[in-house]
Amino acid sequence: MPAAAVPGAPSDHFTLPYSIGFADLYTPLHGFVSSPADAERAVQLQIKYGAKVIKLLASGGVGSPLDYPTDEHLSPEEMRVAVKEAHMHHLKVAAHAENLRTILDALAAGVDSIEHGSELNQEAIESIKSHGATLVPTLNVVDTFQTFGERQHLPEVMLTKARNLARSHFASFQLALKNGTRMAAGLDTFYSPGGTTVLDELVTDVKYSMTPRQAFESGTIVGASLLGLDKLGRLAVGMESDLIAVEGDPLTDIHALEKIRFVLYKGGAVTKTVHL
Repeated sequence: MPAAAVPGAPSDHFTLPYSIGFADLYTPLHGFVSSPADAERAVQLQIKYGAKVIKLLASGGVGSPLDYPTDEHLSPEEMRVAVKEAHMHHLKVAAHAENLRTILDALAAGVDSIEHGSELNQEAIESIKSHGATLVPTLNVVDTFQTFGERQHLPEVMLTKARNLARSHFASFQLALKNGTRMAAGLDTFYSPGGTTVLDELVTDVKYSMTPRQAFESGTIVGASLLGLDKLGRLAVGMESDLIAVEGDPLTDIHALEKIRFVLYKGGAVTKTVHL
């Protein structure tokens, strides 16, 4: 389902010329909003078509060609209405928010998580805590942009935005970590066979000073709780999950999670894996 956003936001992939009529494209049905009424309608339609989590694009982003992380997109009232509608249906709301103003506005609107949070200060940290929200810091994607962006031949506009964002992104993460902010692991990239997974996020989190235990919990207990999946994330009687056996202790060495030896599925079937 599309995120709720304004035209030109990171989710706007329409490349048709302006002379083409857009009346049937830039509508709440496709996630585009231009008023609080649009925001309410967009969430209603997402729920109708099966969305389990609502995402708001509060700010601009890095991967999009038409905006910047410093841009403010959705208004506080649009976000407030969207959150109210989602919470009426017991759904969680995630806000893509890169700059401080949109982070604070999204939290005031009542979102459940801040995705990225690249410009945090002490006020924002306290607001995250007081609202019972969760930060999803997405370090791996920013780290990868810096390390492999040119090698991957990414557009220069994306590389420039990523470099500028990185100046505050890692410092924001460090501030959140220092203040004991609740954080969940999120990757912010496409999943594909043999590609990057949430494990890469956990490894990157440890690279930037999380303990292996904190990273492990961010990808299990905290992530499940954030999504309202109360039966997942812990090994206990009555819980539902697949189990993996790894070589080593991931609570002291996060790379142990790369050495999976077998998977025990919920139904009891064991799938052996190849030793790496």
